[in-house]
Amino acid sequence: MRNTAMADVAAAVEARWGGEMSERAAADAATRLRELCRENARACRAKRVHYANNLFPCISWYEALQKNGVSQRDALAFMDELWIERAARSAEATGKMLGYSGLYKLYPLIFRWVAKRQFGTKAGFEADFYRTGMTRCKFDMRKCLFLDTCEKYGCPELTQCFCHTDDAGNEGLHPNLCWNRTQYMGGGAAFCDFDIYVKKRDASARPPAEGPDCAHCI
Repeated sequence: MRNTAMADVAAAVEARWGGEMSERAAADAATRLRELCRENARACRAKRVHYANNLFPCISWYEALQKNGVSQRDALAFMDELWIERAARSAEATGKMLGYSGLYKLYPLIFRWVAKRQFGTKAGFEADFYRTGMTRCKFDMRKCLFLDTCEKYGCPELTQCFCHTDDAGNEGLHPNLCWNRTQYMGGGAAFCDFDIYVKKRDASARPPAEGPDCAHCI
């Protein structure tokens, strides 16, 4: 099957560095992708989804760019920029959907459902969820498959690309939604904090009250 992430990077690399270099890098990235997939063939499906859609394409191209003369700093900046652009495109579509009357009020619930379903312990994540109401989703991610995988393959700095997509994918989705992010493990923090809530009508933008303790919900 066609890997959308690999294709997106290939097009961006060709536009930036030209056909000859992009062809060499594409061949190297494809070889590296196959190696990574073989090494992790026995991983559970929950992890393989993240590997295929984000992690392995990003790592493969990051290494391929450096192999073909791009500095580590420039390769990192390029991958970071590209992953932010991909998240922003997805956010644009989500924002249009939330523009329909009242749908934005459901987004914190949807966000929580997706987090628990796709970023649970089976997929290599661990999070503490705060006890909040229906108009807010708040949790702290303590263990991250993206960070662990990037560290495993010697590129922990690449984790920031995935952290930045959280901001690009959730900030500014709707005027009545507030995305509150202060730190992430890809930037050296002990954990990633996630917090999105529906703004109050008094325009104070204060979040709904949260419980006094956390629950290991994933």
